[in-house]
Amino acid sequence: MWALRWIFIAIIVLGVLFISYQNSADVDVRFLKWSLTAIPLYFVIFFSFAIGMISFLIIAFFNQMRHHVQVRKLRGEINQLNKKIIELGSVEADVEYENEKKDSEQENEVDDNNIPS
Repeated sequence: MWALRWIFIAIIVLGVLFISYQNSADVDVRFLKWSLTAIPLYFVIFFSFAIGMISFLIIAFFNQMRHHVQVRKLRGEINQLNKKIIELGSVEADVEYENEKKDSEQENEVDDNNIPS
């Protein structure tokens, strides 16, 4: 799977480089009050691509952290529920033991009543 990821990244980078090479004209860039003149178009393309990748990585990092916290929370709930299952299992075993004890006592009483004296 990691090989496919690197192949995909390499294809994207090569595509950006190819497009950049084909677009080497100078352009003017204006952003709010700032203005840059005679910048090669490939630099603008590469810079925009880099900003997009950095933005994606930041967003992906925060999503990953959110999922990590959620997984830890759910694992904690699973552990608590497993402990409750174990506790209920031991309580159920105690109840079954008490019921068997009562049943055997009742059988002994019935047997004692049926014995002729």
